[in-house]
Amino acid sequence: MRAGCPRRWGCSPRSAPGRSAGPSARPPPWRRWRCCTAPSARTCSAPDRVTLGRALLAGGVAALVAERAQEPVLLVGLAVVALSLDWVDGRVARRTGTASEVGARFDMEVDAFLILVLSVHAAFLVGPWVLLIGAMRYLFVAASWLAPWLRAPLPPSTARKAVAVAQGIALVVVAAWPVAAVAAAALGALAWSFGRDVRWLWRRRAPLTSNEGMSHV
Repeated sequence: MRAGCPRRWGCSPRSAPGRSAGPSARPPPWRRWRCCTAPSARTCSAPDRVTLGRALLAGGVAALVAERAQEPVLLVGLAVVALSLDWVDGRVARRTGTASEVGARFDMEVDAFLILVLSVHAAFLVGPWVLLIGAMRYLFVAASWLAPWLRAPLPPSTARKAVAVAQGIALVVVAAWPVAAVAAAALGALAWSFGRDVRWLWRRRAPLTSNEGMSHV
């Protein structure tokens, strides 16, 4: 294993499956990338390798978007494979008992990046407002810096997962057939999902003391 790549990051099979890592065990996604792409990182978990492959595909999509590729076939093909593998890495993690909080975070960051890239492409086709689809998750994170109660964990939700999957599907459809109504429906569903989660977090927020409030100023 690469020096400086702790076993608690989940790149070693000796990491306890499903073990919840503490705050010090949560590396930024790029540190996990370094760990799993190092020449000596032969113990990187199978789902992480699938997620890493998805990240490479997302990078290919980003390159095509940056070049403003006129033919959408390759872009759509790469995006479809990357989105399909999102189901695969989760299934592999559950089957092999290598699911971890850090692995889920790595997967989520790849998803967010791919959706952002696809929304940039869709913005060229149907309008800049589509960028909200890719930016909404990052806006939520930015808002949590000002409102710490937004950082509280959310309960599992089938509806949230369905809406997240729908974003990728809708953006791929728009990339192949630029129909603004499809993107608008996806954005509406996403706004509803975020709004529902924010409302849930607001109702269960813990009141800040004066000292806690000053720490975020």
